[in-house]
Amino acid sequence: MTLELRPRKLVKVLAIIVGLVILADVLTLISTYAFGRNYVYGLVPLFSLDQEQNVPTFVVSGLWLMGAFLAFAVAAAEKTRRRSFLYWAGLCLICLYISLDEFAEIHERFVNAWIRGPAGTDKPFYMSWVLVYGPLVVVIAVLFGRFVLRLPAEIRRLIIIAGVTYVFGAIGFEEISGVYLKTHDWSFGLGYNLVTLFEETLEMTAVVMLIYALMSYAAKYAGGLSLRIATPRAE
Repeated sequence: MTLELRPRKLVKVLAIIVGLVILADVLTLISTYAFGRNYVYGLVPLFSLDQEQNVPTFVVSGLWLMGAFLAFAVAAAEKTRRRSFLYWAGLCLICLYISLDEFAEIHERFVNAWIRGPAGTDKPFYMSWVLVYGPLVVVIAVLFGRFVLRLPAEIRRLIIIAGVTYVFGAIGFEEISGVYLKTHDWSFGLGYNLVTLFEETLEMTAVVMLIYALMSYAAKYAGGLSLRIATPRAE
């Protein structure tokens, strides 16, 4: 049996899922700040984009895991064709790490604690993991630059836009939220949550665009992509 993955249909489904996650967060904000109900039988923390280990966390982690699977599939196909499969394998590892980071909060738990320490809130970068990840993004951009520029035009545009969107959300809006906290006496109010909403929306949009780019490349340039399930043999 062969299960074909169609890029546009799958992306539409993913877009609906992302839209529902965003809608759920908006409803948690309305419940919290319009009606003063910040729990509601556990539903508010369960669907808030500013919380961890909840529904949005699993959705975002799952999206990146899907991106890793697709990058791995493309890398495998490109290896047989003697192409630049190492770049696709590297992209697979990047997606895997981001998926793990979203689930396990690696940069919050380790990088911030390492750099910021107990007095780190006085530093210009409140979200101090940016000091590590910012240069790392530049290194990745340099390493992958020529490879991305050699990709077919439509795939190149999607990957570049997805990358810029993700960095703008993950680093840009993350630092904006830090500035907001410093200028509002570290109050996690509505403004902070709205910044978080925009940040997470950009990040989810970016990974969906990346998934579409990977599926489109697989379909047009890597021999297609399908999942084959073998029929069990009779004993």
